[in-house]
Amino acid sequence: MKTITEMGLYIENLKEVIEMLNQQGNELADYIYPVLNQCKTEKEKHELCQTAKALYLLNSGIVIVKKFESPDFIIDYNGIRIGLEHETVKNLTKVNTEGSKYNLVDNALKIFNSKHPLYKHFESKFPTCPYMLVSVDFIKEFTYKQNQKKELSEQTADYIWNMSQLITSDKLDFIDHIHISPHIENSFYYRSDINQTQKLNYSRIIEAIEKKEKLVQKYREKSKTNIQWLLLTTGNLSADSFEIEELIVEKFESSFDEIYLLDDFKSKLFKIK
Repeated sequence: MKTITEMGLYIENLKEVIEMLNQQGNELADYIYPVLNQCKTEKEKHELCQTAKALYLLNSGIVIVKKFESPDFIIDYNGIRIGLEHETVKNLTKVNTEGSKYNLVDNALKIFNSKHPLYKHFESKFPTCPYMLVSVDFIKEFTYKQNQKKELSEQTADYIWNMSQLITSDKLDFIDHIHISPHIENSFYYRSDINQTQKLNYSRIIEAIEKKEKLVQKYREKSKTNIQWLLLTTGNLSADSFEIEELIVEKFESSFDEIYLLDDFKSKLFKIK
């Protein structure tokens, strides 16, 4: 029987989703729901979900106290307040080529939410995860012009609604596949060709750490917490993400008190400082 640590948050097999949610969905939701309403953007909600997953994998009784700005979160570990900064490690060479597809999917979500606010597709079956996580696969050769974005986004949002309602409609010619599974909020994401992801190397990790290194003292002063952690995340089903080697053994020097690296898809957490 697989656990959440083996399967990841984004799972394609619905039977495994059901099994996971029945056994462990409440535990992960306990980290997220107390501060979910403090997150104002989709980006902040995504960071919250990844942070919750990392803390869940630590299995240490850590509580997310609140969403913060610098650092991103304040957490509590046995009565000790800790600042936690979240940083997504991306393959910068692929961000521009994939960005337009992410933007279309993000825009489709905004249209969907405006038409069907707080729609709870899985409410009767999964009270703790009543919303939809929708993965969108485009056909390989798909591109579009900026003046087509609004129309294509609306078509995508309506097509997803029809799928959720079991309404028969013509398949959009620019979409290859759409998959819907339970989630803690309605969320759409573009699933690019993960077979093209590159392995995360040490120099890219160092770059990500150094980007935040100069801000550690600022985090301490603003949060009024001396202890600062850094959470690096990657492996989230997109071509601009990275594949993490099975075993990360090298430790990194930093002013952060602890640094963790999360493989989001495989739900594996590495302590690298």
